[in-house]
Amino acid sequence: MKHPLVRVLAGYAVAAVLATLATWARYLFADPQDVIASSGMWAFGDLLAWGGVFTLAGALPTWWLLGWCRAQGARWDTPALLVLLLSLSAPLAIAFRYTPLRRFHDFEILAVLFQLAAPAFALAIGIAWLNAPTARSRTWLLWAGLMQLACAVSFPLQLALTTR
Repeated sequence: MKHPLVRVLAGYAVAAVLATLATWARYLFADPQDVIASSGMWAFGDLLAWGGVFTLAGALPTWWLLGWCRAQGARWDTPALLVLLLSLSAPLAIAFRYTPLRRFHDFEILAVLFQLAAPAFALAIGIAWLNAPTARSRTWLLWAGLMQLACAVSFPLQLALTTR
């Protein structure tokens, strides 16, 4: 492989293939009648399975990509600040999810989807934090990652507290 980005693209392609195979493998052990009877739930499960496997398998190519960016002398402060600002949506998702005000309940499904994606965001931010060259960008990425982790933990914590 001549260019480092070819390795990155190949890594993401392998991650996509692994995620697709894992999603396909779910159906090998499933009763077709169950799949037909609850196709929407199976489709959502496919989304979660594919996203989870791709997130884990894509961590290595993400590491390669960010290492290449660091070697190129890319500026990290502005992207790190943007990630921090975008991560402020994590506390908003938690607030929309658990607010008693009815006018915000239209946003509840988006909040749930955001909470389900938060672990992947936290992993990507953690990889960026490990590669960040400046203390300022590491600080901003640390706070962004902590907000994503709080969002990721809030969903199972709420389930545990309400199902007693």
